[in-house]
Amino acid sequence: MNRILIVEDQRLEKQYMESIIESDGRCTLAGTLSNAAAAEIFCQGHSVDLILMAICAEYHETGLDAAAVIERRSPEFTIVIVTSTVENDALERARDCGVESFWYKDSSPEELADVIERTLAGESVYPVRVPAARFGQTTNYDITEAEWRVLRLLIDSVDNADIARKLCLSEATVRTHIAHVLNKTGYRNKQQLSIAIIDSKFVIPPPDSRS
Repeated sequence: MNRILIVEDQRLEKQYMESIIESDGRCTLAGTLSNAAAAEIFCQGHSVDLILMAICAEYHETGLDAAAVIERRSPEFTIVIVTSTVENDALERARDCGVESFWYKDSSPEELADVIERTLAGESVYPVRVPAARFGQTTNYDITEAEWRVLRLLIDSVDNADIARKLCLSEATVRTHIAHVLNKTGYRNKQQLSIAIIDSKFVIPPPDSRS
């Protein structure tokens, strides 16, 4: 039996993943955790064949950060990242962390079970592209990479000077990027935009956004 560890902080989504594992006669649940840091500790003392890990977990710790640590310390562990995040560079960031497979939470139980099975068999499974999703009056595909970088920091700071400093940009450039996104999405101000980003989990929290 393949032992599966689930790392997910959302109750309904956690139950959804558990039901997939429990209905598969070839797998058993090794444990269920709500944050990525706990997964790093759990894997040091338990036998796990595959980790099914959400990108955004409790306490703003990201599954990608934890995956990078686990892959570096214990490359024998196999990781599948599951997410509802449609940030355009999420796929490349997962590959850079050494994650074996990457899929989306809104897929059918059969589809996610197939990804798990193929990954356990040694295959690396990634979608061809990030799915399109509504973002206000536009979609994620209308947001440029430069704008995504600003949006990722906007969830922690509404101060343009702080964002400009972290990205090595001028404040004027940051204001321009935000203005373009507001125009595309139809949100009235940065506060509305930031709330929409957080509620929809459109971006992955930056590595230093830990509480």
